[in-house]
Amino acid sequence: LTVGGATVDLRRGHVPAPYVNTCTGCGENDLSYGPHEEGYSPEDEAAYAEREARTAAQAHAETCRAMPAPQER
Repeated sequence: LTVGGATVDLRRGHVPAPYVNTCTGCGENDLSYGPHEEGYSPEDEAAYAEREARTAAQAHAETCRAMPAPQER
């Protein structure tokens, strides 16, 4: 959640980007991928991508605080 009240929503995407973050304030999208390396099961790749997506969403919310979305009336 940004100071301006916008959220950075995390939702399941489609392969090859299993997670998509979307800021409801500025509209920026970020795609998170699994490591796609040998030795990772599909479940491990999904868990990795989710951790990366959550980290990216939090980082974006922190940098977007100074730029809250204008309120529509």
